[in-house]
Amino acid sequence: MFNPLWGVAILLVAENSLFHIGTRFAAVALPVGYASMMDVFFFSLYIGAVHRYLKETKQTLFVSRPIQLQSRTSGEAGEKKTRTLYRFAKKTMTYILVPYLVWMVLCLILGVVDGHPDVELVQQIRAAGIRLFPWSLVMVVWMMRSRVEIILNIALGVATLTALVHVIIQIIDNRTVLMAAYYFLRDSQDAWILVRQALTEKAELVRGIPQGIVLMVSTLVFVFTRFISGQSKMPKLDLALAGIQVVAIAITITRSLVATFILGIFMGVVFGLRRRARSRTLFQRTIVSIIGGVVFLAAFFASNTIYLETWLARFAELGQDAAIYSAETNRGLDNVSSWNAIMDKPIFGWGYHVYPSGFAIGPMLGNDIHPILENGLFGGLVAIAISLYMFMVLMRRFNEAGRRDPEVAIRLLPYLAVFSSYLILNSIGAGGSLTGKGLIAMALFIGISLAQMSRLELKVTGTQKSVAAPLPKHRFQWKKVVSGARSANGFVHPVARNHG
Repeated sequence: MFNPLWGVAILLVAENSLFHIGTRFAAVALPVGYASMMDVFFFSLYIGAVHRYLKETKQTLFVSRPIQLQSRTSGEAGEKKTRTLYRFAKKTMTYILVPYLVWMVLCLILGVVDGHPDVELVQQIRAAGIRLFPWSLVMVVWMMRSRVEIILNIALGVATLTALVHVIIQIIDNRTVLMAAYYFLRDSQDAWILVRQALTEKAELVRGIPQGIVLMVSTLVFVFTRFISGQSKMPKLDLALAGIQVVAIAITITRSLVATFILGIFMGVVFGLRRRARSRTLFQRTIVSIIGGVVFLAAFFASNTIYLETWLARFAELGQDAAIYSAETNRGLDNVSSWNAIMDKPIFGWGYHVYPSGFAIGPMLGNDIHPILENGLFGGLVAIAISLYMFMVLMRRFNEAGRRDPEVAIRLLPYLAVFSSYLILNSIGAGGSLTGKGLIAMALFIGISLAQMSRLELKVTGTQKSVAAPLPKHRFQWKKVVSGARSANGFVHPVARNHG
């Protein structure tokens, strides 16, 4: 049977690395375009995960049932020392997936029934697939949560390898290799490809963005937050991995990506300080890392002045590019046209992520639409609201779980930082992670985070001890009142509340 661990590795290498391996070497020609791994691989991966999960569950019930019963009995006779966050994580997964997927599938069905004025039926369904199928990775990782550390290491490894190759080929500066790495070359007669080839050959500096860039940003935010929070088993390795990603992302000369990982890490620091999670280690390592990073980047730009000049030129254009809803820019044309189309069908949308040509206020481009507006075109204003709700619920639930136990807070802190970076990335409006290759990386990290949460244990004590225990003097403590677990001053001890 198909091994899901190998499947995750193959998927990430094919779709979240360089050279568009999945599209170039694992695609089948169809009457309408082609089918790649993005179209068919998720089903095989999901079936393999289900088979392994059922097999392991059967073995666990057969071997461990007497032990489980004995443990439950002893827990009833005495005090239950710990409770896992399994039910809490499972509910979190339900809260984010069910509303989003149900609504998007409903809008797809309605869009197919109504028809799209510019898009064929098969094209509409395939486009919906890359917006919906990658979410199955959340369930795949959940069913394989006993091996979640392996999956996490696979993701970090692929991202690191991608960053290294990306840096190396930029240093070598072979234009043929760069073209193969960053742009798809299936049809050499395609007008867009011919333009990219000409620009790449003549450009003084090639701004190449790997297709696995969201996985790289996620890895940077995760390993650096894990390092500064003091929970890394190999802190020097995590710092090195973060440094590699900083250089790899910096040489893309993409302002939104740099802003995303900086603000994501900043939010991780904020959440960490609020929870007072090893705050001295967090503060010291953050300051030292910032100073070291500034010195390193200064040396890098001093030795590579072309990158510094290009970055300065990009910053000079910041005011113009910030006008993402102005009809004076290509991005603005796309976004204004998209908004007009959304308001024509504000509830259910069009079931497709590009505005109809009838709503174009200029040359129809459709290639630089804000990711949130793409969801609005697909599923109306409700889809926009649900998209934002999904990120808010993730951050709120993980923050809520960390309030109950400092050790849980420190373990979940890197994932809170990653979720913050996703919210920022999809708000800035450059690329996003709500579809395609970016969604593969985001869904995988969300699945890893929920699987890790489900395995954490929350420290709890019996009712007698919780009543006598003094409340910690912390203004962010858990303050919900539950009958039967009140302390002397009327509040509930943070770790005495049953959860799930």
